[in-house]
Amino acid sequence: MSADLVAFILRRLVTATLTVIGVSLVIFLLLQAAPGDPVTLMTAGHKVPKETIEKIKQGLNLDKPLYIQYWLWLKGIMHGDFGISFLKDIKVSKLILERLPVSLQLVLLSGLLTFLLSIPTGILAALKEATITDNVFITLAIITSSMPVFWVGLLFIIIFSIWLGWFPPMGLHRLFDIKHLVLPCSALSFSFTGLLFRMTRANMLEELQKNYITKAKAMGIPNKKIVGRAFKNSLAPILTISGFMIGSYIVFAVLVEYVFGLGGLGSLLVGATLAQDYPIVLGVTVFISIVFVFSNFVVDILYGVLDPRIRYTSKK
Repeated sequence: MSADLVAFILRRLVTATLTVIGVSLVIFLLLQAAPGDPVTLMTAGHKVPKETIEKIKQGLNLDKPLYIQYWLWLKGIMHGDFGISFLKDIKVSKLILERLPVSLQLVLLSGLLTFLLSIPTGILAALKEATITDNVFITLAIITSSMPVFWVGLLFIIIFSIWLGWFPPMGLHRLFDIKHLVLPCSALSFSFTGLLFRMTRANMLEELQKNYITKAKAMGIPNKKIVGRAFKNSLAPILTISGFMIGSYIVFAVLVEYVFGLGGLGSLLVGATLAQDYPIVLGVTVFISIVFVFSNFVVDILYGVLDPRIRYTSKK
């Protein structure tokens, strides 16, 4: 591993760490400014002596200044401790780990579906530029990219569950229960498919117009090899948008899970928000932001490996 690549990775690692800290601070302050008192929520409907209330505040570090509360909470996160739920009296990290497999399978299957639909169609549209095939794909991509994911989910439930009765509308019986995952995965991948299609098409068109492609055609190289080389050279920008999409999948999965009642991180976050259980809201939100930043960090590293110019530009 070269010295410039190591320096590039270290710079990106520092940037990613500072980003997570900044996001956690903003979320922490916003929740502190939200109405409601944690102790009041925990003791709702009960007459509790003032001494007991003070002990609860001390146990939750609520009697300390705000900056100390944040520092103690941040130290806990560094050790994998996201705090304790006010209402459930369970570690937030345990709740996240219990719900994570549901969200993870939704994101993985949706991402796989997006790539299977967008990459081949993007390449085909570039090869068939300005034809009916190209125009149809572009129109579909614009339509799918413009639809809110929660609206698509509700539309799929109405059409494929209520009207046609092909798939169950809600719930999940077990992991990788394909029958229950078809609609949620399709809804989640819907808008991302159009986005990745357009990126693939644009980069393929750019590569196909370069001199080395013209030279390869003149030399009689098979078209299949030419297309393969063009796609390989267009991977870096596609990889960048893919990194953004991975983090966005986690965010939008919150909406999809709630619409389809899957019981993942989305349902946990929405339920905690409605119940004003702020440790869960804070823990899940920061966990999602960590995944988002980490996925972009990995993509940055892969981008730097594929294109050394990025490393040198970043260094300057």
